[in-house]
Amino acid sequence: MLISETHFTTRSYFKLPNYTIYDTPHPEGTARGGTAILIKNGIKHYLHWHHNLDYLQATSVTIEDWVGPLTIAAIYCPPKHTIKAEQFRHFYATLGHRFLAVGDCNAKHAHWGSRLIAPQGRELLKAMQEENLMHVSTGEPTYWPSDRWKVPDLLDFCITKRIPAHSIQAEAGFDLSSDHSPVLITMHTRITPQTCPPTLSTKTTDWETFRNYITENLTLKVPLKTDQEIEDYVHHLVQTIQQAAWSSTTNHHKHSHQNTCASALKQKILDQ
Repeated sequence: MLISETHFTTRSYFKLPNYTIYDTPHPEGTARGGTAILIKNGIKHYLHWHHNLDYLQATSVTIEDWVGPLTIAAIYCPPKHTIKAEQFRHFYATLGHRFLAVGDCNAKHAHWGSRLIAPQGRELLKAMQEENLMHVSTGEPTYWPSDRWKVPDLLDFCITKRIPAHSIQAEAGFDLSSDHSPVLITMHTRITPQTCPPTLSTKTTDWETFRNYITENLTLKVPLKTDQEIEDYVHHLVQTIQQAAWSSTTNHHKHSHQNTCASALKQKILDQ
């Protein structure tokens, strides 16, 4: 989950079980602006960069998929600043050779579906053309102002580099309550999972069976007078504990079959 305008400060704290959150507050430390990324711990990843400039805040992480490293960034550009094309180019250069950047750049342009063309939108489009970047958007309004004199418009969209257009799509979501509706980005790929550390016991371990196995197989009346006797008994103790854990734990192998078929290919199959 990529979040724009978090209003986090250095004193903000947020925690969700089985997820890691990375956030970038506004450089002044006040409750405004800012970005964050919420990522599941099971996905192999690392923190890529924090950008906490007054005109651009961004949080980015890098994950691994079957192609290689992929940087994912959450972006927010406050509306009071005017960002030039060179500044946009400098930012996107820090994301690496392959990335997906999503957020509110406050850059309106008809090229990605906005109702109006604003100066910042022209600068962003210029930077994208110079760097050969692509956009992915819903083509529908994502900003719903509370002021009835203002008209809804598209502000939130995705910018990509070296991601095939047929493997990614955007759709509007209306599940959350905000003046910005969420944008759901679907990318078809195979993500590398995080390697789980080895463990003897799990939630399925039957501890009564474990205790019974230890009681029946662990020999206590042995001499421990020499170094060799101590070493042999430690080896026996470790083997007994391991066998007790293995015999009392049920192995559940999860087979995840990820659907990596692109939406365009799906549609062609359905049309046949």
